[in-house]
Amino acid sequence: QYSMKSLFPMVQKCIKQNNTVNIYEEYFDAKETDHSSEPPLAKGLAVFRDPSSVARPATSVNWHPEASSGKIAVSYSVLNFQDKRLNDPHMSSSAYIWDITNSNKPIVGIVPPSLLSCLRYNPKNLDTLVGGSCNGMISYYDLRKPNGPTGTCRPVECSAIEKSHHDPVSDVYWISSK
Repeated sequence: QYSMKSLFPMVQKCIKQNNTVNIYEEYFDAKETDHSSEPPLAKGLAVFRDPSSVARPATSVNWHPEASSGKIAVSYSVLNFQDKRLNDPHMSSSAYIWDITNSNKPIVGIVPPSLLSCLRYNPKNLDTLVGGSCNGMISYYDLRKPNGPTGTCRPVECSAIEKSHHDPVSDVYWISSK
C-alpha cells in the first residue's frame, strides 16, 4: 500500500504530460512525399593504379587536409598471412602521394622500411605524414626533406622494432596536444 502511495504522484505527472501532447496525432497526413526519385549514381572520374608490378590492394587512402590541394596519400600492402606475393622480389613496399587531377603518375613515392598498412597526413603540419607498417613499426615522413632519389621520400624517424607493436598497425592518428 505504501509503495502505491509513493508511486502515485510520479505516475500522475506522466499521465498529465501525455495528455498535453498527442503523440499519435498525424501532423503531415495531407502531404504525400514522392520517394521515387532518380536511382543513385556513382561515376568513376579517375583510376589510381599501383605502379608496382605485383598487384597489391590499397590499405588506406587519406585526403590532404587542405581539400583544395587535391592530394591523396595511398598505402598499399598485402595483409594475408604467408601470401606468396610477399616473397616476390619485384614487389615494391612503396606508398604514394597522388594528385587527383593526374592519375597517370604519383607525385611522390614514400619508401618505408616495411609495407605500410596505413598512412595519414598531419592536420596541423601539412607536409608531414605518419605511417603504420605490417611489422608493427611506426614511421614519420617529412615531404619537405626528400631523402631518397628524386621523387621519393624515406622516413625521417622510425620506431625501434623492439619497442613497436607486435601486430600490423591497423590505423594511425595525429593527436593534438601541447
